[in-house]
Amino acid sequence: MKKILIISDSALHKDPRILIQIAALQDDYQLTCIGRTHPGAEYKGEYVVMARGRSISRFFLKQLALFYKRLGKFSRIHLCESKFIEATKALKNQKFDLILCNDLPSAPLAYMLKEHTGGKIYLDAHEFTPRQWEGMKSFELKKPYLTYIMEEYATKADYGTTVCQSIADFYTNDYDFSIDEVVMNLPKYNDLSPSEVNPDEIRIVHHGIANRSRKLENLVDVFKLLDSRFTLDFYLVNNGKGAHSDLVEYAKSEPRIRFRDAVGTADLPSTLNKYDIGLYPLVPAVPNQEYALPNKFFEFLQARLAIAIWPSIEMKNLLIEHDLGVVSENYSVEELASLINALSAEDIAKFKKNSDEAAKTLNADDSLAKIAKGVAACLNK
Repeated sequence: MKKILIISDSALHKDPRILIQIAALQDDYQLTCIGRTHPGAEYKGEYVVMARGRSISRFFLKQLALFYKRLGKFSRIHLCESKFIEATKALKNQKFDLILCNDLPSAPLAYMLKEHTGGKIYLDAHEFTPRQWEGMKSFELKKPYLTYIMEEYATKADYGTTVCQSIADFYTNDYDFSIDEVVMNLPKYNDLSPSEVNPDEIRIVHHGIANRSRKLENLVDVFKLLDSRFTLDFYLVNNGKGAHSDLVEYAKSEPRIRFRDAVGTADLPSTLNKYDIGLYPLVPAVPNQEYALPNKFFEFLQARLAIAIWPSIEMKNLLIEHDLGVVSENYSVEELASLINALSAEDIAKFKKNSDEAAKTLNADDSLAKIAKGVAACLNK
């Protein structure tokens, strides 16, 4: 049985993309995972914890790495960071047929390990990392390093994937990083049916992380322009940075807006299923948001909801293709509210029925097949 190493600088047990990769591969390959947490009870392989740099010696190494980064000596950074040092130490005596590297910041570790362990490199680039938060001062400081990773590592990968076609085109055209397959962030199929639409109480919902960069106050502004038929419930993870409490304060004048306790990923479809419309006016502040095709979109779909969005390119394309709801022509609170107000109960029921049909193909089965096929192709290169 061939051996695969999966690398991700994330909490593996709650990273949907990593869990799909594991599900696609663990029955046919011998897996080892590196990450911040163990993948969970269903994982059958070995696990190596990724060092987080808490000791004094690790702190010193991290500062040395930052020093090299300021000097532009990027090739020496990885010799200093504890996650590279300890992972190499733990795995240097093993051999792998393939290293599945998740996201660009993990690419140097993948290539560093490859020197000891061998194996082809399958790079899942996820989002458009080189321009992820373009325009923000803190991100501009990181950009030279990310450009170095693109030029030094990504372009040498044996196989490349990302989350949508727009981002794939960016990588191919702007950085000469060949994307072999688009693997969308599709959740597991849930065997649900659309709930009935009450024409006197149309239930809108939004879920996710309370994050200032997502400008969730726009949802409140849209809702305040809707007629009395509508209600809005939030299921938000509170990251403790004040965004949640600020949003509660911003919405307090509207009694039809309610804040519910967040639920786990596995419980989202059944929780959201009782609603009618999933609302997500995403601000295109950076390229990653302009071309986003997030988990949330597909979670709305698996819950059999109608969907209302601003014209984010990838979401818009899928919404129109499957006739899932309404999308405004521009990023206007007033226009999106007008489109929602114009919906009848029959319109919403039709969109929910279309979500039911789309859920049968836009689910993790598609991702599982693409990952398995991609790994096999990479191994045979």
